[in-house]
Amino acid sequence: MSNVATGEGRWPTRRLGDVLLRHNEIIHPGDRENGEATLVGLEHIEPNTGRRIGSLTIDLGKLTGRKPTFRRDQIVYGYLRPYLNKVWIAEFDGCSSVDQFAFDVRPDLADTNFIAAFMRSETFLRRSRVVTTTGQLPRISVDEVAAVPIELPPIADQRRIAAELQTSLVAADAARHAAKERLAAAEALPAAYLREVFERSEAGRWDELTLSALVRRPIRTGLSKPGGPTSNKRCLTLSAVRERTLLLEASKPVDVSDADAEGNWLEPGCFYVVRGNGNRDLVGRGAFAPDVLPDRMLFPDLLFRLDLNEAVDPKFFWYLWCSAPVRREIESRARTAAGIYKINTSNLNSLPLRLPAIGEQRLLAHDLSFRVEAADSLIARCRAELAAITAFPAAVLRTAFNGES
Repeated sequence: MSNVATGEGRWPTRRLGDVLLRHNEIIHPGDRENGEATLVGLEHIEPNTGRRIGSLTIDLGKLTGRKPTFRRDQIVYGYLRPYLNKVWIAEFDGCSSVDQFAFDVRPDLADTNFIAAFMRSETFLRRSRVVTTTGQLPRISVDEVAAVPIELPPIADQRRIAAELQTSLVAADAARHAAKERLAAAEALPAAYLREVFERSEAGRWDELTLSALVRRPIRTGLSKPGGPTSNKRCLTLSAVRERTLLLEASKPVDVSDADAEGNWLEPGCFYVVRGNGNRDLVGRGAFAPDVLPDRMLFPDLLFRLDLNEAVDPKFFWYLWCSAPVRREIESRARTAAGIYKINTSNLNSLPLRLPAIGEQRLLAHDLSFRVEAADSLIARCRAELAAITAFPAAVLRTAFNGES
């Protein structure tokens, strides 16, 4: 691709204000008694690419606030949080949110697509004066947009460069959609593997036991104590329950006496279950304490402790606990109060679980571990691929306007 920056010293430098003409038509409440318009807000413009990803239809007779307008083929620029690079060339006449400017481009000096691409680039941001005021989001004024210098090659070259950029961005968009599909397929694999084990006909013939029959000690919650910034005792928070093993860094200091702490310390190998959450899907999620605890750590009354007995293989139990039949049962038992879904000790004790003999549990857990870990590796690769493709539009613009290779 040709690099705009290679024209420095050869191409004349102009101010964007020389090529942009501000469109400043605004519709105020009461201006029109009826009619509709299409509204394109900042949330409807994709960063870096210039793609419109949505719109709203508004009733002009019911406006409660002013609405700037734009015209077809104008540049619509999002000046709030300009680092998001939300710059769109209008495909129709419509209205924008108040945090956008609309500009015509002087056809005798510049190509609209070329100018829009420049305004999405890091070069534009670097040359502009983005204002950050305490308590406000970063923004750029119309005068500051106008003051940004730009090297302008001949219009024919501008059109060629803009066309090359568009071709690259279209290819990147197709690659991104394909990458999203690959990621979705990879993310569906772990649940599919669990279905193969826990929703097959053979699983219906396994012994059904209540959870209370699978623990050595009664299920119980931890302690409830206020934070204590100077305390040398720490307690887990709910965010510790994200993966198979508790994330011990998700903890806080708590004001608790030695006597109150006794009996509420994490125990290696025990399983800890979320008692309540505003998100129903997170109620009853669980994680194991590490086999080796580097420091003593308390657990809160927001978690239940399950000390599984010898009839249960821990790895198998993890997959069983994550399976769809168990999740459905847990969520059906959750009750809500003030927007918080909770399960209690009683309905947790009576939770029905089907599981085979310990030897078969270990075999199934070994096979599931191999397959799920392979799926997790594939998911990580797909996410990395998608992240790289998502970053590509900004990189293309950086290459075009910075002269990078």
